[in-house]
Amino acid sequence: MKKKATAAMTALAVMVVPMTAFAGDFEDFYDYQAENGKYVYYFENGIKLEMPEDWYQNVTVEAEESYVTFYHKDSYEKYKKDGYDAGGELLKIGCSVNTDFKDNPGYEYIGFDEEEALNFYYSTPTDYQAYTKDTDVKAEFDQLLGELDEVCDSITLTAKPDDEFYEQMEDSAEAARIAKNAAEGKKEDKGGTIAGKIGGDSQENSKEADNAVEEYTFDESKAEYEGTWVSFEDEFQIYLPSYWDYYNLTDEETEQGILYKAECESEDVSLIVNYALIDKTKLDSDAIAESYREAGYSDVKQMKINGILCETCTVPEEEISLTSFIGGNDDRLYMIMLNTDDEGSLHYMDSILRSVKPAEK
Repeated sequence: MKKKATAAMTALAVMVVPMTAFAGDFEDFYDYQAENGKYVYYFENGIKLEMPEDWYQNVTVEAEESYVTFYHKDSYEKYKKDGYDAGGELLKIGCSVNTDFKDNPGYEYIGFDEEEALNFYYSTPTDYQAYTKDTDVKAEFDQLLGELDEVCDSITLTAKPDDEFYEQMEDSAEAARIAKNAAEGKKEDKGGTIAGKIGGDSQENSKEADNAVEEYTFDESKAEYEGTWVSFEDEFQIYLPSYWDYYNLTDEETEQGILYKAECESEDVSLIVNYALIDKTKLDSDAIAESYREAGYSDVKQMKINGILCETCTVPEEEISLTSFIGGNDDRLYMIMLNTDDEGSLHYMDSILRSVKPAEK
């Protein structure tokens, strides 16, 4: 598999929904996984901390300009439901132009930023913040509380991110790490040819809807290749050439959102299907298409493919064509990406990218 192309394709999967980033002091931060397996929050004011995976998966981060607070997610939500403004606090990190923070019980001094003339500190609650009405929630809080010292010991004030951060950000938010793993497909990883997967029927037609969004219905009988319907997430299918090779995914690739990898070495074609979690209240098809335009992608358009509202575009410098769409509970952005510079293969790229449809139940 072409490592450079595959890496670029996987990187694109997170460019639309990069790591959490906000504007401001503590409001401007990134989260990523380091090589040691820990999860890192890096704030652009220079604060950095590491945490184990159970923290990363089970905390809510509330950032303001001068401080950031880490809450146990389930305790926080339970308290909110009961009408309390906040609960489940584990850790607060802040900055101040003076030393008023010393009046806070449980504070520890981090350091002084001479350029910004700011003191940095962190504090931990002196009272028990778990939601005690639910034993499971309380137990999870206690587990995180037991790791609090480890997290606090990792807090540093640094002038710039570490090398791993730059590696993570090379192509997009989390792209470098994901791309590196996705591109390491070896021949022994191949599970065989695609032939034998789930089949399906459809008809091909293309028309303009009243709102000017093109509608397209795929007809496999008119495809320029003998194919097989391949499912992903038990929710969608794509029609791939039966003679292509597919790859068995590693557990890490699966955890990173990669759903399917395939290629045809003789035709110099590779394909990746993956997803990224999105905030459905902030990202819709219009916003995704606009992000592609802002990134400089070509031929960006929105169209209904087999009833699914999709975004399509090309990334010329990477020789990548892609189709994306929102699925799941409207909280996942799926991306189907094809890479080839072989002119003999270009003629059926659109057919593959426009074959996506809901899986047959």
